Amino acid sequence: LTAEIRQKQVQQKDLQRQIANIIAEEIRIAKAKEEAEKKAEAERKRLADIAAKKEKERIEAENRKRIADAEAERKRAEAELKKANELAAKRAEDERKLAESDKTTEKKAAAEKASRDATAFAKEKADRLAAAKANEDAINKKNEDAKEEAEKKVMKSYGIGSSVGSNFADNKGHITFPVERGTVTHRFGRQPHPVFKNIIEDNIGIKIAVSAGTKARCVFPGVVSSIQAINGTRTVVVKHGSYFTVYSNLASTLVKSGQQVSAGTPIGEVGSDFDESITLDFQVWKGTDPVDPLSWVSY
Repeated sequence: LTAEIRQKQVQQKDLQRQIANIIAEEIRIAKAKEEAEKKAEAERKRLADIAAKKEKERIEAENRKRIADAEAERKRAEAELKKANELAAKRAEDERKLAESDKTTEKKAAAEKASRDATAFAKEKADRLAAAKANEDAINKKNEDAKEEAEKKVMKSYGIGSSVGSNFADNKGHITFPVERGTVTHRFGRQPHPVFKNIIEDNIGIKIAVSAGTKARCVFPGVVSSIQAINGTRTVVVKHGSYFTVYSNLASTLVKSGQQVSAGTPIGEVGSDFDESITLDFQVWKGTDPVDPLSWVSY
């Protein structure tokens, strides 16, 4: 069994080299395409800006009358409030003068009523102005929101800012575990074998023991960049921007090269290891460097 473990380690080293070569080639291709993509992105952005401008102008034209009517209503309310305040001030002054003079009670009562009516009228106009301002603000906000939403839709339709898997790094520690249920049996880095302690493993990923029939699942949105048949099993590499995830020791695959996948997409059925255990080999790469998957997934 020890000899089989050492043979498995040799095979693992060979697999690691092949995976490293696959990822290095992916990075080389990505760099070669980068300049062309920048030009294409700039052209898409130019066309998207033109389309977004036209759409916003259309929305602005549709709302122009409502905006103008709301503004006119506000201005009318402001003018009416100004007149009402002037009238209220005049009525109050008349009341004050009557109070100072020796006039009849009847005239004083009439002056007081006129002052109260003028004050109430002014308040009514103030309320109307407040309502007109609120309506104008609401119409303007609705107009701006509609233009903003239209711009987002246009940019999305032109593929601006929609790189698949580009925010992989932002989700460190919260990425989906590659199987629904499983136990990590081998950890990343130099570790003693869990059974044969005299054998030191140098793992570039983790091993997860699962039950028969378990499907490996994609941990984050991305694109299947490679599917390899190595040592009688299958390996799937998924690209997430500048990061890669690797799913090895699969008995079968459920995806195709070039396929866009999301978190939870079934990748393939996990196969058996040399000791008949059902084990998924899972790796995370940052560019050409393998990193500890347990720092990235939610486990």
